[in-house]
Amino acid sequence: CIREGHRDPAVFPDPTRFDPDRFTGGLPPPSEYAPFGLDRHRCLAAQLVPLIGRIFVEELVRSYRITIVSDGPRVHGRFHWQPSPRLRVRLEPREDETSPLAGRAVGSGVV
Repeated sequence: CIREGHRDPAVFPDPTRFDPDRFTGGLPPPSEYAPFGLDRHRCLAAQLVPLIGRIFVEELVRSYRITIVSDGPRVHGRFHWQPSPRLRVRLEPREDETSPLAGRAVGSGVV
């Protein structure tokens, strides 16, 4: 199972902690970290998904201030962890000139 494979303390010190900085030195070999599967079981969109995700996150943080309003314990789904059903975030449009939303009427709210 992918979840258990990515929680090996020999590969990831403190594997249950959210720590994106653990990847700043590069990714571990595929035998230790394979978020999109391996070989013939590899996801067809394995190269496309990270690109789309990066573009989405860049646009989101450039356009909105993000505040966590409430949270709860993470939940272990069938294949991987997922956010708590109690997680709520507030998105507020940025007012500065670098925002793609500058000058537009955009609502804000809790998602």
